[in-house]
Amino acid sequence: MSETKKMTKEEILEIFKSEYDSVLHRYERRVEKYALKMNEDFEYFFRRYGDDMYKAQVNLKVIRELRPMTSWDDPNKIKTWLGNHIKNIECILIEGSQYPTSSSIMHNVADTLRRVSLQELRGEIERLRMTITCNE
Repeated sequence: MSETKKMTKEEILEIFKSEYDSVLHRYERRVEKYALKMNEDFEYFFRRYGDDMYKAQVNLKVIRELRPMTSWDDPNKIKTWLGNHIKNIECILIEGSQYPTSSSIMHNVADTLRRVSLQELRGEIERLRMTITCNE
């Protein structure tokens, strides 16, 4: 039988940082792509890509807020923090209002789009957490 070699803490943290950077750059590129389209023809952009831009902006903001953990040297602390973020997102999705609560059409659309973006974000954060737990 061959034993699989356990990665060192430093190797796990390096993989995690690389994965975080990949997620961050993916959202930055997405926002940049939409910004270019927006500057070409805003009316067309708004009708065709406004929802995608809003979701990308919501997720980029959250991903950027996770940046401080990339400097931590304790994988368990990172794993716990990410787990708490996932639970918070799940609470928002499960316990939050399922129906429009504002008289503003745009506010209601933004709430709906935020919920959709949080579903995607939950998956991204779960994948980041898996990079920390892959060696357990």
